[in-house]
Amino acid sequence: MSSFVRRTVSQNRKRYVDDKYDLDLTYITDRIIAMGYPSDKLLQSLIRNQIEKVSKYLNEKHRESFKIFNLCSESDYDFVHFNNMVELFPIEDHNPPRFVQIDEFCTSVDNWLKNKDKNVAIIHCKAGKGRTGTMISCYFLYSKKFTSPFDAMEDFDTKRCHDLKGVTIPSQRRFIESYSYYLANKLNYETTSIKLKMIEIIVPKESKNFPNTLRLEIYADYYKKAYEMKRSRIKNENKFTFEFTCPVQLIDDNRIYFLTKRRSKLLLVSFNTFCLNQFEQYDIENDLSCLGKIQFDLENGQVCWYLKKKDIDLAFKNKNIHPDLTIVFKFDLDLTNIPQNLLEKYKLIKEENNSMPNSADSNQSTDLAISKTTKPKLYKSFKKIFN
Repeated sequence: MSSFVRRTVSQNRKRYVDDKYDLDLTYITDRIIAMGYPSDKLLQSLIRNQIEKVSKYLNEKHRESFKIFNLCSESDYDFVHFNNMVELFPIEDHNPPRFVQIDEFCTSVDNWLKNKDKNVAIIHCKAGKGRTGTMISCYFLYSKKFTSPFDAMEDFDTKRCHDLKGVTIPSQRRFIESYSYYLANKLNYETTSIKLKMIEIIVPKESKNFPNTLRLEIYADYYKKAYEMKRSRIKNENKFTFEFTCPVQLIDDNRIYFLTKRRSKLLLVSFNTFCLNQFEQYDIENDLSCLGKIQFDLENGQVCWYLKKKDIDLAFKNKNIHPDLTIVFKFDLDLTNIPQNLLEKYKLIKEENNSMPNSADSNQSTDLAISKTTKPKLYKSFKKIFN
């Protein structure tokens, strides 16, 4: 009976089954294993892996050659079951890791696997899917098994899930994409500060039952509430505007929630400020991407980050939210952070068109336009770059 319950709970996840064992455990490669949570609590063990059986299997199959990489922030089992060969990389459920955690995790797994040819790495979160798939996909990129983040995710999804739905949460996919760019361009991580000026939520007129009031909550460093605000949609308008009297300074990893009047979480966007500042990575045309789009608004001295429903946590699977729902984040623009090739595009426009366009079409998120009415201070600094 309990085996039937566990198989039902594991849903789309592929299990390891032989004549002795029936475990929520999958060999992604010969040496990398994705696993559901190993529970030592009586009630939890009725629906999840029984820790004693997992321990017995690993000691039989990979004696003295296995190490557990535990991604659960909610973990509470006794590591002695696994000979204390457990390393913690705590990540909150349904969320991406801190960006710096990815490199730390990949380095640790790589060192372990290179230490002995027989060594295997067992990675788990609660279901062994979202957080686990995120980190395994990143390790595939780190170890050069794949160079494409989409190929890395597809390989995990295919090996781990019957329905190929492994890493589905947009922010987790976005972090994998950014890590791929980070590796490909041999970047060094730097703590990066950005100033958030305004957020707009554009709700298509065809939307039905979308709330008229939203509450904003900003969590700096993921866990510390830094700001909150409530806004109502103006009658006959199709957007919410959250404008900050003083720009909100954000550093490293952040989460921004949008809640209903009754404080039910409706939309969530997680991002890293260093990654957000790597503007060239957004120049991608791929329906699988969750990066969103960037547009430089020189007239108002800001960079605009556009996210559609498919790029937004919680919203992406909500059938009641229109697919064209858009969130626009507006940050202070530091011209020195614009990549040289994009600056050359600006220069080309400046040289070829003395009568500069008034604005960029808001629907063409990758247009790069300069306005005649550019603020003097910003335009002066812009000219200084080229002269």
